[in-house]
Amino acid sequence: MNKIVEVLLRFLYELSDEPFPVNTQTQIFNVFKYTWLDNQVLTQFFNWTEGWNPNVNEKITNTQFLKLFIDTYESMIYKIGKHILYNKVLIIGSKDLNNEEKIVLNSARAFFSGNQFKKTIEVCHDLVEKTLREFIYNILFLKYGSNWESMLPKHIFGFINKIKRKEKKQYGDILSHSSNSLYYLSRSAYSIIIDDDYLWTNCFSMLFGNAYRSFIKETLENLANLGHLDKHNRDEEEIGKISAIIQQNLSKSKEVIEKINKAYLNLIKLTSISIKGFKIIPRLNSQEKIDKIEPISVKDIKLDLLIDSLTKKNENYENLFKKLFQISNITQVQDIYSIPYRKFIGSLIYLLHNKTIQIEDHYGSCILFKKY
Repeated sequence: MNKIVEVLLRFLYELSDEPFPVNTQTQIFNVFKYTWLDNQVLTQFFNWTEGWNPNVNEKITNTQFLKLFIDTYESMIYKIGKHILYNKVLIIGSKDLNNEEKIVLNSARAFFSGNQFKKTIEVCHDLVEKTLREFIYNILFLKYGSNWESMLPKHIFGFINKIKRKEKKQYGDILSHSSNSLYYLSRSAYSIIIDDDYLWTNCFSMLFGNAYRSFIKETLENLANLGHLDKHNRDEEEIGKISAIIQQNLSKSKEVIEKINKAYLNLIKLTSISIKGFKIIPRLNSQEKIDKIEPISVKDIKLDLLIDSLTKKNENYENLFKKLFQISNITQVQDIYSIPYRKFIGSLIYLLHNKTIQIEDHYGSCILFKKY
């Protein structure tokens, strides 16, 4: 029976235009495991695989299940073929999420379907917090260099320094030497940073679009409020009374992640960024004064080698996933290219603006480049 289900799922996968190949039965089952939880038959199948082996010779059971599966298969095809976004948490086919984000959001949907509302909130909140913390740091560091912390709202900047001083006093040194000190902040602080007038105008509005200011702020605040329910010892049944609100925020979490990924694409294509020789002025708002902005010089970067690395790498792999790299991931960028993050992004901007390379495709913040 597994083989029959596998063939049918592969057909659905092809309909979805999902870019990444799946080679084994286990991979195709994992792709769909959390995706179709409104389809009770398929959900039952994957639940059974946990404690019941569908390969056993129980012909009556297998036949009954297969008949139910075929009966629901038409509706599954209809949903993919006609309504690829039939619900806002359908992940297959989304180009604005990477594979890891799809897995996390689908697992949140699975928890919601199983009435595990606390876990749903936790998974969504952790993903949004991690993605947003990384994004805020990357953007501020790119623009303001080593002075990025001083651009935070004053009370946020003061709070971070207070924690650092406290750690030095207690332990002789700060506990974390990560350059991203936003780790010190509580979850509610991110909405304050995003909503700061100066930062919104000069950093985030050009990347998200002005219409999304209130949406992002409200989503962060709602997730923070929902996260407090568990701290107040609310049980699942009580939290379940607001399940509609939790489901809405699950969809909104997905949209926030997609907007952040799109913002990275917008960043490297912005025309407001000025280039003078090999110097990049990462001004996101053309009206912003440049006295606080730290220029990026790419004069010492071997751009020809970088171009070859970006494009030849793409030609040497059949698996599309291996052709992509995630520009939001500082560690990955530095490990692969051995170039400081600011200089690497500056180099991409320089090459794109000079029409040396172009974006061929993207999935989330993972980008595929090709020569012009």
